[in-house]
Amino acid sequence: MDRSGSMQNRGRFKIAVPREHGLIVVWANTMIISIITSYKTSAYGLITFIAMLTTFFIYDPVLSALRIWKAKRNPVKFLADNHLHALILIAILIAWLIYITVAGLMPYPSLLIFAMFLIFYAALFRLGERKLYTRIFSILTLTSMFLIVSSSFEHSITMRMLIVFLILSVSEILMGSGPVEIANARILKTRFERLFAERIMPVYISSMILLIPVLIYSSRDAFYVFAAIFTVAAASDLAMKDMPMKRIGFIATGFNLAILISILVIYR
Repeated sequence: MDRSGSMQNRGRFKIAVPREHGLIVVWANTMIISIITSYKTSAYGLITFIAMLTTFFIYDPVLSALRIWKAKRNPVKFLADNHLHALILIAILIAWLIYITVAGLMPYPSLLIFAMFLIFYAALFRLGERKLYTRIFSILTLTSMFLIVSSSFEHSITMRMLIVFLILSVSEILMGSGPVEIANARILKTRFERLFAERIMPVYISSMILLIPVLIYSSRDAFYVFAAIFTVAAASDLAMKDMPMKRIGFIATGFNLAILISILVIYR
């Protein structure tokens, strides 16, 4: 093979990992919680977990493909030319998820919820990549992988599983909204306090309301723990508004670590 052909192949199989620190943290939290909170052992569950780990190498190429699609170019051709491994992994992952669903090894809702969030994310992406609602569905796409992994171990969806999914999702949405709006305030050259009142506070209030089922079906202690984390995290956005983005990322990671530990302690 000549040199140009070799360079072309390296381009087609170019490995790319996510560059957004926040989404890496969400992905890692989801995977850790998925495997540690699973009580049953299952070969199919383990294979599904390993298969979902490949999404770490799929996310960034898909993000680039969405940008290509937004520019009204062919995203499949882009992936084939630049990240062929992503197309191969996507095909294998879809085939496996359909197989275990049809075989009754994973309930249909797990796959449908993941697919629904992914479709909404792709549709909203065209309206604005950095919009808060786009970010929310990006996070929901990642956290819904918890249901896929957990239910493939259990072969069913339990109330405990739904509670953990609810807590994980609203937690990550709230944790992600602050840095996004701080960045948007700087890009738009507007006061962060206005975005905080108009966008972050509604997310915080909605998160607290969604915690009510946790109090009803789980425990009073769980409600108090997560309510405290949510409140401190939301209030800290005002304190972080003028900090460098790297420092904001580290602080957000600290809150995510608190969420991870709390879920594992309470629901393990």
